[in-house]
Amino acid sequence: MGLRSGGNATAQPAELTRRKTLCENTIRDICARTVASTDGGGPAQNPRPTPALHFTERRGGYYRWKANRIEIGEKYLGEPSRTDDEIRALIGHELGHWADPDLVRACRLGGTALALTVPLGLAVMFSIVFSALGVALSMFAILTFVMCVLTPWASWGSEFYADQFAVRAVGSEAVVELLGSLGSRFPSPTHPSPARRVAHARTARV
Repeated sequence: MGLRSGGNATAQPAELTRRKTLCENTIRDICARTVASTDGGGPAQNPRPTPALHFTERRGGYYRWKANRIEIGEKYLGEPSRTDDEIRALIGHELGHWADPDLVRACRLGGTALALTVPLGLAVMFSIVFSALGVALSMFAILTFVMCVLTPWASWGSEFYADQFAVRAVGSEAVVELLGSLGSRFPSPTHPSPARRVAHARTARV
């Protein structure tokens, strides 16, 4: 999940420390009262232990399921305009991935689909170079299918699940505020458009 930068200004060291503590406390609070299930609610046993928290140079947040670790970017936390609700919603979203019982399957399917784009893209380029227009068009059609259909099919459900989990954990308004800070208005192969995610968050069951 990538979030746009608020510029070169950064929060004061004391404020950055407070925001890091907010991240830690939010993880501890949500994990203490969370049960996981296929619809983002409960009851069921938590699939994983409480995740570790690391602060990195990334912008935004990321959940690494193999390491069971949430990574939050210090540059993101350091933006003066960042609110506590946005930070809590980001933590809630990443914990949604942590709680998602289908996360591993979605990651493997999405990773496989994205991996296919490299050889397909090379096939298109070589076909154009060698004037094999028919082959190039065929490979381009397959590449488009993988990028626009297969990868979203594998990945978007996990993002909606994580958003719904965050709504239940910190409230819809905080999640909508977070989604409003995203840098792009358009969908990607791995993430639905912010507008679609906002609509989904507003109608999520609490």
